[in-house]
Amino acid sequence: MQRLVDLAAAVLQEAELLARDKVFSEQASKLRSLDLAGGIDFYAEVTEFETGLIKLALEQTGGNQAKAAELLRIKPTTLNSKIKLYKIDCRA
Repeated sequence: MQRLVDLAAAVLQEAELLARDKVFSEQASKLRSLDLAGGIDFYAEVTEFETGLIKLALEQTGGNQAKAAELLRIKPTTLNSKIKLYKIDCRA
């Protein structure tokens, strides 16, 4: 039974890593298409990236902010302040 629990935990961890990798890949492709010569709004780009990561973490945890903060490796208070700042709907 413990082996099954360990296997399930490993599969869940891999799924979370793949989901995060997907967000990073999407953002990386977007970066390649930015027109740096025309200038970009650095803070708007950072906001969009952070918002995407936060939404993904909240989806993965069913809206549980403490668990989402753990996934993102930030303090729950930091996550909560960013949710308020970016006006993210954290209902699952």
